Amino acid sequence: YASLKAGESKDWYFDPNSIEKVPNKFNPQQERFRFKVYDPDMDAEFLWDASVGAARRVIAEMHKQHFFLKIERQGEGMETRYSVTPINTGEVQDVGSLEFPS
Repeated sequence: YASLKAGESKDWYFDPNSIEKVPNKFNPQQERFRFKVYDPDMDAEFLWDASVGAARRVIAEMHKQHFFLKIERQGEGMETRYSVTPINTGEVQDVGSLEFPS
């Protein structure tokens, strides 16, 4: 699994065909979204569980055909926020089936 520490950022390729809702291990009444990501610096694939807010930002970029994204974590605990910035665009099929998390 991939994770970021406060102030850390990573550049990841996101697989738009590998998104699933999963239970939040810290609060079972909330859901998170699991993405398959590829880290080119480590030459490895990971799973990343994102909050609903972070998942919305990632999926919004995917709808714009941006799959290589910089993810930056700001804050800790309940104050954690993620910024999502496109690095470049890619060509991946089947992005029309993506849905925004509610």
